[in-house]
Amino acid sequence: MEKRTILIVEDEAAIAMDIEMRLIAMDFLVQAAVGSPSEAITHLQTEKPDLVLMDINLKGGDEGIGLAEEVMINWQIPVVFLSAHTDSQTFNKAVSINPFGYVSKPFKDADLRNAIQLAIHNHANAIILPKKDSDRPTDSIFVKDGSGLVQLKFDDILWIQAYDSYCKVHLTDEYYLVNLLLKEFNEKLPDYFIRVHRSFLVSATHIRKISSDTIHIGDDEIPIGKAYKQKLLDFLNV
Repeated sequence: MEKRTILIVEDEAAIAMDIEMRLIAMDFLVQAAVGSPSEAITHLQTEKPDLVLMDINLKGGDEGIGLAEEVMINWQIPVVFLSAHTDSQTFNKAVSINPFGYVSKPFKDADLRNAIQLAIHNHANAIILPKKDSDRPTDSIFVKDGSGLVQLKFDDILWIQAYDSYCKVHLTDEYYLVNLLLKEFNEKLPDYFIRVHRSFLVSATHIRKISSDTIHIGDDEIPIGKAYKQKLLDFLNV
């Protein structure tokens, strides 16, 4: 099996070297260890690692968070954060950009290995965010499908169901699993997708019939949660 490649972004040379040796012992291939955002960007312009291991506190600040967001959006590469700071403010700021993992220093090898493997696995099924200033069409979204990408037209999506930390996106004759919470997926969809239950989103354009507690889309029946019914009726001007 081909080794997974990793870019380390860590501004303390001794720590970067220790991480690199530990990753090599885990059978990962370290492309490089860089100490600044500019070095990381220069590397990514010519190389594409499977994952970036990012220290949050570059140069004593939180530059790693902004860099991580840029890496995930512009290069579509998963990022796992490393941080010696476990305070809630740092953690919440890091989590706000939806990284693929967060490991507190000092860490055990098993914890780091598991975080990396989980991040790579989840990224393989994750939704692909558009690049900044992209000319990507606004009527569709790309999702991972194995080693490739599939473009899903919003008009083709019938309904979406939440399963723990991922969603099942239903089309007419097939479905796709997307590694996002339903709330996160909903934020990327047009306004005609309606939350009708804590576990369901539906496309209003595909609703065939609405009964007292059920929405009918094709031959499928979607439950309507009591807390969502009035919002649904308001949306439909009923």
